[in-house]
Amino acid sequence: MIFMYGIMTGDSLIAVIVDSFDDFTDGVIGLGGKVDLVGHSLGGLVARAWSQENLDGVGKIITLGSPHFGAVGAYEAWSGGKVSNTFDIQAIALNVLLQLNKQNGQTKLETIRTYAPVLGDLLPIFDFTKKGRRILPVVNLES
Repeated sequence: MIFMYGIMTGDSLIAVIVDSFDDFTDGVIGLGGKVDLVGHSLGGLVARAWSQENLDGVGKIITLGSPHFGAVGAYEAWSGGKVSNTFDIQAIALNVLLQLNKQNGQTKLETIRTYAPVLGDLLPIFDFTKKGRRILPVVNLES
């Protein structure tokens, strides 16, 4: 099964990875050959995006833990600079990492977008937030 939504744009980090993977496969797959792809997490998104551009070169695709519909946590980080809902060692480590990568008075949000631009590729494509009792369409959210 190939998912045909979420087409990657030219400025997407996943699109850059797909281009590199395409260069690699050109040297590995013979003319008319097929490749089976197995990807975990972001690798599954790369496999899907590459297969959408190379339908003739794909045998089977298996993805594990890949956020094909995006991740709410990515939206929280990308739009508001929020990295965790908890106070644990992972949250502390992420905040320390962000502080170490902060440059020239950047805000936390600017640092996240500079340090982890792939989060922009992981924004949800489904309606996930509410205002009062009304579900807000994802297309109306700011990114």
